[in-house]
Amino acid sequence: MKLRNAFAQLLFATFVLIFSAYSQAEIYQWKDEAGRTHYSDKKPAATANVRRVSLTPSIPASAKLDVPLVQQGKNLCGPATIEMLFRYWGVDDYDQYDIAYSLLQQFSETDRVKRSGILQTDPIDWSLYPGTGTINMRDFLKRFAAVKNPMLKSIPSKKYVASKEARSRLEDIKKHIARGIPVIVHQYWGEVGSNGHYRIAIGYDDSRREIYLNDSNHAEVIAQSYDRFLELWNVDEPWLHYNAIIFNEGEKAINPHFLPFGGYRPAL
Repeated sequence: MKLRNAFAQLLFATFVLIFSAYSQAEIYQWKDEAGRTHYSDKKPAATANVRRVSLTPSIPASAKLDVPLVQQGKNLCGPATIEMLFRYWGVDDYDQYDIAYSLLQQFSETDRVKRSGILQTDPIDWSLYPGTGTINMRDFLKRFAAVKNPMLKSIPSKKYVASKEARSRLEDIKKHIARGIPVIVHQYWGEVGSNGHYRIAIGYDDSRREIYLNDSNHAEVIAQSYDRFLELWNVDEPWLHYNAIIFNEGEKAINPHFLPFGGYRPAL
Protein backbone atom coordinates (compact mmCIF):
# COMPACT_ATOMS: atom_id res chain seq x y z
CA MET A 1 0.00 0.00 0.00
CA LYS A 2 2.81 2.43 0.87
CA LEU A 3 4.51 1.66 -2.43
CA ARG A 4 1.27 2.29 -4.34
CA ASN A 5 0.76 5.64 -2.58
CA ALA A 6 4.32 6.67 -3.28
CA PHE A 7 3.90 5.76 -6.95
CA ALA A 8 0.65 7.77 -7.15
CA GLN A 9 2.36 10.82 -5.63
CA LEU A 10 5.26 10.47 -8.08
CA LEU A 11 2.85 10.17 -11.00
CA PHE A 12 0.98 13.29 -9.87
CA ALA A 13 4.20 15.27 -9.51
CA THR A 14 5.22 14.22 -13.02
CA PHE A 15 1.92 15.43 -14.47
CA VAL A 16 2.28 18.76 -12.66
CA LEU A 17 5.72 19.31 -14.17
CA ILE A 18 4.50 18.46 -17.65
CA PHE A 19 1.19 20.29 -17.75
CA SER A 20 1.87 23.40 -15.68
CA ALA A 21 3.81 24.82 -18.62
CA TYR A 22 0.59 25.23 -20.59
CA SER A 23 -1.99 27.84 -19.73
CA GLN A 24 -5.03 25.68 -20.42
CA ALA A 25 -3.72 22.47 -18.84
CA GLU A 26 -5.83 20.78 -16.17
CA ILE A 27 -5.24 17.57 -14.28
CA TYR A 28 -8.07 15.13 -13.57
CA GLN A 29 -7.93 12.49 -10.86
CA TRP A 30 -10.15 9.42 -10.47
CA LYS A 31 -10.16 5.86 -9.19
CA ASP A 32 -11.03 2.82 -11.25
CA GLU A 33 -13.09 -0.17 -10.08
CA ALA A 34 -9.98 -1.76 -8.56
CA GLY A 35 -9.32 1.34 -6.47
CA ARG A 36 -6.29 2.44 -8.49
CA THR A 37 -5.74 6.22 -8.76
CA HIS A 38 -5.31 7.71 -12.23
CA TYR A 39 -4.24 11.15 -13.45
CA SER A 40 -4.73 12.64 -16.91
CA ASP A 41 -5.10 15.96 -18.71
CA LYS A 42 -8.14 14.43 -20.49
CA LYS A 43 -11.39 14.12 -18.57
CA PRO A 44 -12.61 10.51 -18.70
CA ALA A 45 -16.12 10.17 -20.12
CA ALA A 46 -17.52 7.29 -18.05
CA THR A 47 -16.06 7.86 -14.58
CA ALA A 48 -18.35 9.22 -11.87
CA ASN A 49 -15.77 10.15 -9.23
CA VAL A 50 -13.49 12.27 -11.40
CA ARG A 51 -12.30 15.58 -9.96
CA ARG A 52 -9.94 18.37 -10.93
CA VAL A 53 -6.83 18.82 -8.81
CA SER A 54 -4.69 21.90 -8.34
CA LEU A 55 -1.75 22.47 -10.67
CA THR A 56 0.02 23.88 -7.60
CA PRO A 57 -0.09 21.00 -5.12
CA SER A 58 1.60 23.04 -2.39
CA ILE A 59 -1.54 25.19 -2.01
CA PRO A 60 -5.22 24.28 -1.56
CA ALA A 61 -7.49 24.09 -4.59
CA SER A 62 -9.47 27.07 -3.28
CA ALA A 63 -9.05 29.88 -0.76
CA LYS A 64 -10.81 33.15 0.05
CA LEU A 65 -9.83 36.01 2.36
CA ASP A 66 -12.20 38.28 4.27
CA VAL A 67 -11.06 41.69 3.02
CA PRO A 68 -13.45 44.54 3.94
CA LEU A 69 -15.16 46.34 1.06
CA VAL A 70 -14.98 50.11 0.52
CA GLN A 71 -17.03 52.25 -1.89
CA GLN A 72 -14.69 54.60 -3.74
CA GLY A 73 -15.14 58.30 -4.40
CA LYS A 74 -14.65 59.71 -7.90
CA ASN A 75 -11.25 58.66 -9.30
CA LEU A 76 -10.28 57.31 -5.87
CA CYS A 77 -9.96 53.61 -6.70
CA GLY A 78 -6.30 53.69 -5.61
CA PRO A 79 -6.88 55.25 -2.16
CA ALA A 80 -10.03 53.16 -1.63
CA THR A 81 -8.08 50.01 -2.50
CA ILE A 82 -5.41 50.96 0.02
CA GLU A 83 -8.12 51.57 2.62
CA MET A 84 -9.44 48.03 2.06
CA LEU A 85 -5.91 46.69 2.44
CA PHE A 86 -5.33 48.70 5.63
CA ARG A 87 -8.58 47.42 7.10
CA TYR A 88 -7.60 43.84 6.34
CA TRP A 89 -4.37 44.37 8.28
CA GLY A 90 -6.29 45.88 11.23
CA VAL A 91 -5.86 49.61 10.51
CA ASP A 92 -9.16 51.50 10.69
CA ASP A 93 -7.85 55.00 11.45
CA TYR A 94 -7.70 56.34 7.89
CA ASP A 95 -10.28 56.49 5.12
CA GLN A 96 -9.70 56.93 1.39
CA TYR A 97 -9.69 60.74 1.65
CA ASP A 98 -6.99 60.66 4.34
CA ILE A 99 -4.99 58.31 2.12
CA ALA A 100 -5.60 60.38 -1.04
CA TYR A 101 -4.53 63.59 0.73
CA SER A 102 -1.35 61.91 2.01
CA LEU A 103 -0.62 60.65 -1.52
CA LEU A 104 -1.06 64.18 -2.90
CA GLN A 105 1.33 65.56 -0.29
CA GLN A 106 3.93 62.85 -0.90
CA PHE A 107 3.86 63.32 -4.68
CA SER A 108 3.03 67.03 -4.83
CA GLU A 109 5.99 67.78 -7.14
CA THR A 110 5.08 65.18 -9.77
CA ASP A 111 3.66 66.26 -13.11
CA ARG A 112 0.50 64.26 -12.46
CA VAL A 113 -0.39 66.22 -9.33
CA LYS A 114 0.83 69.60 -10.61
CA ARG A 115 -1.20 69.35 -13.82
CA SER A 116 -4.36 68.53 -11.90
CA GLY A 117 -4.22 71.76 -9.88
CA ILE A 118 -5.98 70.00 -7.00
CA LEU A 119 -3.61 71.30 -4.32
CA GLN A 120 -4.29 74.89 -5.43
CA THR A 121 -7.99 74.58 -4.59
CA ASP A 122 -9.39 75.61 -1.21
CA PRO A 123 -11.32 73.72 -0.08
CA ILE A 124 -9.91 70.71 -1.90
CA ASP A 125 -11.88 70.02 -5.08
CA TRP A 126 -11.88 66.22 -5.11
CA SER A 127 -13.28 66.15 -8.64
CA LEU A 128 -9.75 67.14 -9.75
CA TYR A 129 -8.07 64.14 -8.16
CA PRO A 130 -5.64 62.94 -10.85
CA GLY A 131 -5.74 59.24 -10.13
CA THR A 132 -2.95 57.19 -8.57
CA GLY A 133 -0.10 55.66 -10.56
CA THR A 134 1.21 52.21 -9.73
CA ILE A 135 4.55 53.73 -8.69
CA ASN A 136 2.70 56.08 -6.32
CA MET A 137 0.72 53.19 -4.83
CA ARG A 138 3.90 51.18 -4.32
CA ASP A 139 5.98 53.98 -2.82
CA PHE A 140 3.17 55.11 -0.51
CA LEU A 141 2.75 51.60 0.88
CA LYS A 142 6.53 51.22 1.31
CA ARG A 143 6.28 53.74 4.14
CA PHE A 144 4.48 51.17 6.29
CA ALA A 145 5.68 47.67 5.34
CA ALA A 146 7.68 45.76 2.75
CA VAL A 147 6.29 45.89 -0.78
CA LYS A 148 6.93 43.84 -3.91
CA ASN A 149 5.81 45.12 -7.30
CA PRO A 150 6.19 42.36 -9.93
CA MET A 151 5.41 43.43 -13.50
CA LEU A 152 6.49 42.97 -17.10
CA LYS A 153 7.78 45.70 -19.39
CA SER A 154 6.51 43.78 -22.42
CA ILE A 155 4.97 40.43 -23.31
CA PRO A 156 7.26 37.70 -24.74
CA SER A 157 6.91 37.45 -28.51
CA LYS A 158 6.53 33.65 -28.55
CA LYS A 159 2.94 32.70 -27.74
CA TYR A 160 3.72 29.62 -25.65
CA VAL A 161 6.30 31.57 -23.58
CA ALA A 162 3.81 34.40 -23.04
CA SER A 163 1.14 31.89 -22.00
CA LYS A 164 3.48 30.18 -19.54
CA GLU A 165 4.50 33.56 -18.09
CA ALA A 166 0.88 34.59 -17.58
CA ARG A 167 -0.02 31.32 -15.89
CA SER A 168 3.04 31.53 -13.64
CA ARG A 169 1.99 34.98 -12.46
CA LEU A 170 -1.54 33.78 -11.75
CA GLU A 171 -0.14 30.91 -9.70
CA ASP A 172 1.95 33.40 -7.72
CA ILE A 173 -1.18 35.40 -6.89
CA LYS A 174 -2.88 32.20 -5.71
CA LYS A 175 0.10 31.26 -3.54
CA HIS A 176 -0.05 34.61 -1.75
CA ILE A 177 -3.80 34.35 -1.21
CA ALA A 178 -3.34 30.84 0.21
CA ARG A 179 -0.83 32.34 2.67
CA GLY A 180 -3.36 34.98 3.76
CA ILE A 181 -1.91 37.85 1.74
CA PRO A 182 -4.31 39.76 -0.57
CA VAL A 183 -2.72 41.24 -3.68
CA ILE A 184 -3.49 44.52 -5.48
CA VAL A 185 -3.73 44.07 -9.24
CA HIS A 186 -3.94 46.78 -11.89
CA GLN A 187 -6.42 45.78 -14.59
CA TYR A 188 -8.51 47.33 -17.29
CA TRP A 189 -11.65 48.79 -15.71
CA GLY A 190 -14.01 47.27 -18.27
CA GLU A 191 -13.14 45.89 -21.65
CA VAL A 192 -9.59 45.64 -22.95
CA GLY A 193 -8.39 49.14 -23.82
CA SER A 194 -10.50 50.93 -21.19
CA ASN A 195 -9.03 52.94 -18.31
CA GLY A 196 -6.90 51.29 -15.64
CA HIS A 197 -8.44 50.22 -12.35
CA TYR A 198 -7.19 48.70 -9.10
CA ARG A 199 -8.75 45.61 -7.58
CA ILE A 200 -7.65 43.31 -4.76
CA ALA A 201 -7.30 39.59 -5.48
CA ILE A 202 -8.79 37.92 -2.40
CA GLY A 203 -9.66 34.37 -3.47
CA TYR A 204 -9.63 31.65 -6.09
CA ASP A 205 -11.27 28.33 -6.88
CA ASP A 206 -9.50 25.85 -9.17
CA SER A 207 -12.60 23.70 -9.63
CA ARG A 208 -14.50 26.70 -11.06
CA ARG A 209 -11.37 28.26 -12.58
CA GLU A 210 -12.31 31.60 -11.01
CA ILE A 211 -10.53 34.33 -9.09
CA TYR A 212 -12.34 36.67 -6.71
CA LEU A 213 -11.58 40.36 -6.37
CA ASN A 214 -12.66 43.26 -4.17
CA ASP A 215 -13.75 46.08 -6.49
CA SER A 216 -14.21 49.52 -4.95
CA ASN A 217 -16.22 50.77 -7.93
CA HIS A 218 -19.43 49.31 -6.48
CA ALA A 219 -17.96 48.00 -3.21
CA GLU A 220 -18.50 44.39 -4.27
CA VAL A 221 -16.69 41.11 -4.69
CA ILE A 222 -16.55 40.14 -8.35
CA ALA A 223 -15.62 36.82 -9.95
CA GLN A 224 -13.50 36.54 -13.08
CA SER A 225 -12.57 33.37 -14.90
CA TYR A 226 -8.84 32.72 -14.93
CA ASP A 227 -8.71 33.56 -18.63
CA ARG A 228 -10.68 36.80 -18.19
CA PHE A 229 -8.55 37.80 -15.21
CA LEU A 230 -5.37 37.39 -17.21
CA GLU A 231 -6.87 39.23 -20.18
CA LEU A 232 -7.80 42.28 -18.08
CA TRP A 233 -4.57 42.14 -16.06
CA ASN A 234 -2.46 42.31 -19.22
CA VAL A 235 -2.64 46.11 -19.57
CA ASP A 236 -0.90 46.95 -22.83
CA GLU A 237 1.57 49.60 -21.65
CA PRO A 238 5.23 49.26 -20.63
CA TRP A 239 5.56 47.96 -17.06
CA LEU A 240 1.78 47.57 -16.68
CA HIS A 241 1.60 44.01 -17.99
CA TYR A 242 0.57 41.86 -14.99
CA ASN A 243 1.37 44.66 -12.56
CA ALA A 244 0.77 43.55 -8.97
CA ILE A 245 1.47 45.11 -5.59
CA ILE A 246 2.16 42.68 -2.76
CA PHE A 247 2.01 44.48 0.59
CA ASN A 248 3.22 43.22 3.96
CA GLU A 249 4.36 39.81 2.79
CA GLY A 250 6.01 39.37 6.17
CA GLU A 251 2.57 39.67 7.82
CA LYS A 252 3.82 42.13 10.41
CA ALA A 253 1.60 44.35 12.53
CA ILE A 254 1.45 47.73 10.81
CA ASN A 255 0.84 51.05 12.51
CA PRO A 256 0.82 53.83 9.89
CA HIS A 257 1.02 57.46 10.95
CA PHE A 258 0.32 60.37 8.61
CA LEU A 259 -1.62 63.63 8.64
CA PRO A 260 -5.32 62.94 8.15
CA PHE A 261 -7.44 65.09 5.87
CA GLY A 262 -9.61 67.40 7.94
CA GLY A 263 -11.72 68.91 5.18
CA TYR A 264 -14.90 68.20 3.26
CA ARG A 265 -15.59 64.67 2.05
CA PRO A 266 -18.08 64.34 -0.84
CA ALA A 267 -20.99 62.00 -0.31
CA LEU A 268 -20.41 58.57 -1.88
